[in-house]
Amino acid sequence: MPLLKRKLTGFRNYFGLPDNSRSVSRVYDFVLHSLFKWLNRRSQRHSFNWKGLKDMLKYFQIQPLRVNKRNIVVDWHWDL
Repeated sequence: MPLLKRKLTGFRNYFGLPDNSRSVSRVYDFVLHSLFKWLNRRSQRHSFNWKGLKDMLKYFQIQPLRVNKRNIVVDWHWDL
């Protein structure tokens, strides 16, 4: 789980632009559904339900991906 947290944080830092919030949210939902699917493949019966998965994410402090406004000013006009 710490690896998943690092991967999601890196994804948010790289792709988390204000205009890209819908795509970032979709990726997070896909990751949760895939994680739920693969954790439940471990035995013949369900190992996790959604509440258990959410509790596990809270325990490992994996938060939903939120896009923050960046305060970087890019000036492409060069005075030569």
